[in-house]
Amino acid sequence: MAASEGVRKLKEHYLFGFAKFFSFLNHQKSSGLTQGVQVNAKGDDKMSYMTPVRINVAPNFDKTCVTWLTSFHLSEDTGKVHVCGWCNGSKITANENVLLPIESKILDVQGGWKELILISNDGKCHMISNLHNDWTAAVYENEAKFTTCDVGDMHTIVVDEHGQAYKLETVNKIHQSLKTDNQMKSDSRLFSPIQLKVKVDLVSCGKEHVLLLNTTSGHVFSFGLGSRGQLGHGGVDAETTPKVIEALAGIRIKQVAAGGWHSLALSDIGDIYTWGWNNHGQLGITCLPPEVPQAFHMLPYIIEFPQECMVNHIACGTRHSAAVTSEPKSVWTWGWGQYGQLGHGDSLDRTVPTVVEYFQNTQILEITCGPWQTVVTLESIYEK
Repeated sequence: MAASEGVRKLKEHYLFGFAKFFSFLNHQKSSGLTQGVQVNAKGDDKMSYMTPVRINVAPNFDKTCVTWLTSFHLSEDTGKVHVCGWCNGSKITANENVLLPIESKILDVQGGWKELILISNDGKCHMISNLHNDWTAAVYENEAKFTTCDVGDMHTIVVDEHGQAYKLETVNKIHQSLKTDNQMKSDSRLFSPIQLKVKVDLVSCGKEHVLLLNTTSGHVFSFGLGSRGQLGHGGVDAETTPKVIEALAGIRIKQVAAGGWHSLALSDIGDIYTWGWNNHGQLGITCLPPEVPQAFHMLPYIIEFPQECMVNHIACGTRHSAAVTSEPKSVWTWGWGQYGQLGHGDSLDRTVPTVVEYFQNTQILEITCGPWQTVVTLESIYEK
């Protein structure tokens, strides 16, 4: 029997940062990792995990989406989404094993402050617009199947199988009341196509801005508000339609991540470029000309790591940033650390990329961020 036949591989997910409603303290121990959890509790109103804790919500889930008050855990095998936190008018603990009441098999899930977007295997988009109090989902269909999505405070974007991106818009309708003969106003929501001549392969939404990526050309487009330079066009003007970031011309970008008011872009050779607000060091920039202001940066700058690294994945929270490197195999975080979202066992900010020691010498698959949280996915090997 081959050696691989006697083992099984499992994904394990670890969260650190703000976790007021998540109730992950009934965690399981992981093979090879010490489960020494430091909890920052200030009464019942504030609680955070200062070091990583394993998420023990549902068996065999593959993806975690974290919002301000709720976490969602998607199983690729079943297409079901498990819920933990404040949702549908009550607090759901990890050991309640509650599922979102959607019959379709779900392929992707993304959430914001109140909205949750789910893409099902039949190409439909399911939107819960008030997830804290009501799980009723509106369903949107398209001639071409929807394949991916993202949600910010000001923008909700979906992309179809042909790379056409759409933004959710509210349309006011005026109609006559049959009872009073008065005019009545109602709102309806629809997805309108974003005018862009290239295919969109990846979308990332910040609080007020959107990043769109075409992986064939490596070009990055941005639109939305630019008050802190988060669009990367060298100014603070807003853009109502996507505009290519000229400063990245000639650099093939393979991933983008939008934070609250800052942005990251990862090149095909493993370099990270960053721009936008830097009030907590979330840009991670160490080498700047003296004439460049420190508060925010309106053009992309390359991040210099403390050692030679090959970055293969990036993520952004509201005011913190994270990356996974393959050489060496490490997790790095920087920026705002108030709720332990950097994973270093304290609430201090970091202005340069700093290794999270907890994940040294582990098989890291992916990293994602909630607003004030970070989630790391590992692959662990067990004997059958």
